[in-house]
Amino acid sequence: MRIYNILCICFFTMLFLFFYSCGYHFSDIAGRENEIRSVAVELFSNETSEPTLEFLFTRALRDEFIKKGNIELTSVDKADAVFKGRVINIYTVDVAHTGVEQTSETRIFVVLDVKCEDVRTGKVLWQDNQLTFYEEYKRGAEASVSYNRRRAALEYLARQVAERIYDRFTNRF
Repeated sequence: MRIYNILCICFFTMLFLFFYSCGYHFSDIAGRENEIRSVAVELFSNETSEPTLEFLFTRALRDEFIKKGNIELTSVDKADAVFKGRVINIYTVDVAHTGVEQTSETRIFVVLDVKCEDVRTGKVLWQDNQLTFYEEYKRGAEASVSYNRRRAALEYLARQVAERIYDRFTNRF
């Protein structure tokens, strides 16, 4: 039993020395100088003809910060950093057909320009001016079915975009 204890101590000592010597360290956002503790997400602008996209993508990004909870979502006047975004393009491509002129599946693309600025310095902390995502949806025989499926695809895209923005922003440290 004594040899087992000595081996365990040696193992953990060697493991500690290995991680220490290779520069690996455990950290979190809270321990940084000039850290970002809170963000605000301004209402995105919508430069497309698709109504309400600005609300959809803004809400999704706000929800992502609330859901993850590592950085507080707050108002612009209380935030360390502010996200600003523009939905700059939306377009579709037909990907499947049931007949010569009958589309059964469509791929919808959205392109956004999103950046996050440090409120104190005005410095851009993170930016992607061609953030592009797509999703397919099945067309329905009725216009209302197609509309609902398109809307569900856009809501899914908004959540995916928000996750990507959050992950890329928080992993930049």
